[in-house]
Amino acid sequence: MSHSVYAQLLTSAPGSCGDIRKELEAIHGLTIPGSTYSSIWKSLVNCFGTTGAPKIVEDVVDIRVARHTLLRVGRCKKWEVDLLLIDRINKARKNGRQKLRSENAINEPKPDAATKKRKHIINHDHIALPSVDYGSGLRMSQAIAYCAIEQIKNDGSARLKARSNWLEINLENYIEKYWSNLDFGLGKTLQLCGRQAHLSATREKVDLLASSDEIVLPIELKIKRAGGSDLTQLQSYRQDLIDQGYAPENVLGILVAPQFSSKVLNVVRGGTGVILRWFESPM
Repeated sequence: MSHSVYAQLLTSAPGSCGDIRKELEAIHGLTIPGSTYSSIWKSLVNCFGTTGAPKIVEDVVDIRVARHTLLRVGRCKKWEVDLLLIDRINKARKNGRQKLRSENAINEPKPDAATKKRKHIINHDHIALPSVDYGSGLRMSQAIAYCAIEQIKNDGSARLKARSNWLEINLENYIEKYWSNLDFGLGKTLQLCGRQAHLSATREKVDLLASSDEIVLPIELKIKRAGGSDLTQLQSYRQDLIDQGYAPENVLGILVAPQFSSKVLNVVRGGTGVILRWFESPM
């Protein structure tokens, strides 16, 4: 197939040109300029190269056709269909990362002289919050409200560490890549169900969505200190899921940051269906 045909292939995907562009941005975590199929195709070539962009187009067309078919023949909500398509979406995202690396389109920022200086590591030992109840009946559990995310390695486990020059997208990419090796301190395996997932009709998207049995866990990531507005945002995602029919006790929000404001600590201490997980990051 010639490269000029791939812009035409985009037109075969269900939905408007803008919908397709937004889906591409959600899958690959990029801003993709363009208001026409041709301009979007050119942007994909700029990002993924002439050999990578065709696969990106084929993946998004496949996902959108499958979603359209499932919505038409079934009675599932859009977010439920997205969960059914999670394997395809994750595969498309993985293809995108590989193409980006091979084309050197995106590189992690290199630390400048300032970031090479010794940074202060935050001490969390003095913070203690009461456990948070979640679940019901025989499956009712208690979650430690405040602890580090542990990364399991061949030689044991260590606290998750971020680099001083990371942006939130770097943290999100890292957590997704090493998801199966991360321990969120719940004593159970969590399944990653989605990334940048829409939970309501608004434009807001939760960074990560996970599940374990009947428990669903919206996860909000912050690369800097998390404040009251960040907690409010996560509570809004919890409410979106509750509005969709999940029992409040089965929705456990996780706010992830290197540090939390005193307001966040006070609210979580009062019981909110939210737990806090920190990672080490030079500040």
